[in-house]
Amino acid sequence: MVAGVLVSRSSGERLAGDVATGDIRDSSVRLLQQAQDLFAKGRLLDAIKTFDEVLAVDPDNPEALAYRGWALFQAGTAGQNAELLAAAERNVDQAIAARPQYAPARVFKAVILARVH
Repeated sequence: MVAGVLVSRSSGERLAGDVATGDIRDSSVRLLQQAQDLFAKGRLLDAIKTFDEVLAVDPDNPEALAYRGWALFQAGTAGQNAELLAAAERNVDQAIAARPQYAPARVFKAVILARVH
């Protein structure tokens, strides 16, 4: 019992409305925002790496999959790299499979089909 009290006290205090640290959903949301910001700044590689971090925690996250695919598409188009373009389409397809009603993935797929095929 004494050990439990000591662990409890050394763990820190959480106030009403606070969330526990390490919450997967909270960290995914923050990482998604970081990735979107990097993408908006044209830092495609950094954005892709950050989307990868989201997917390591939440592999079926449709937003991370779709926007990772879109970033890969941008990079593949700029470098005329068929491998990146194929990976982009796979990510977008995974996003659609994860959440068929997620509109950005459908838009990205339409653009990829129009430009690549």
